[in-house]
Amino acid sequence: MIRLRPLVIAPALLLLSACGGESEPADNSTQVCTDFSTAQSDISDGIRAGWGGAKADWYAQMDNLVGQIDAAGLTSTNPDIKDRIGQVVQSFPDDPLDLGLSKSAASDFNSTSEAVARACSVAGTDIEIGELPVLPVMRP
Repeated sequence: MIRLRPLVIAPALLLLSACGGESEPADNSTQVCTDFSTAQSDISDGIRAGWGGAKADWYAQMDNLVGQIDAAGLTSTNPDIKDRIGQVVQSFPDDPLDLGLSKSAASDFNSTSEAVARACSVAGTDIEIGELPVLPVMRP
C-alpha cells in the first residue's frame, strides 16, 4: 500500500497545479463591439458616399477599415463575437465597390454585421451599425 500512495498523490498534485496557474482573460466585449461598430459604420458611410476624391485613397481607406474590424475580432475574448466578426471579414468582397453595386454583397454585409450586433447585445453592449441599401437596380 505504501507504494501506491505516491502514484495517487502525484497525479492529484499535477491536476491541482494545472488548475491554479492560469486565469481567464478579462472580458473585452464592450471595446471590441465599439471598435467594430465604428469601423463598420465608416464602411457603410464610405460606400454610400463613394470615393469622391482619389479612387486609390478610397480603396486604401476601405482596406484600413476592414483591417480594423479584423483586429477587433482577433482580440475578442468572447468566442461568439470573435466568430461573427470573422464572418464579416471573410465575406467582405475583394472589391469594396461591390457593396454598392451587388445585392448579394450588400445583403451579406448587412446580415453578418447584424449578427455581430446581436452577439454584442447578448454580451451586454448594444451597438449601432450602418446598413447598406439593397436596391432592385443593383446586380445580383
